[in-house]
Amino acid sequence: MNEHSYDSIQAFLQHQKEKRSRDNAIREQLDRAISQKVYEQEERLDRQGFWLFILSMVCICQFIYILTM
Repeated sequence: MNEHSYDSIQAFLQHQKEKRSRDNAIREQLDRAISQKVYEQEERLDRQGFWLFILSMVCICQFIYILTM
């Protein structure tokens, strides 16, 4: 009986170890996917920020031009 109990505990621990390993692999995949999405969003915001800056400079230049006419 004691040996059966020991085998059951060992099987349970092995199952938990495998489950933890799978969970960690899934967590790493999710982390990589999230990091990639964040990087893509930052790149998009950088481009938008650049064009917003250019547009604001054009508006300022037009405003100054109108004032000096």
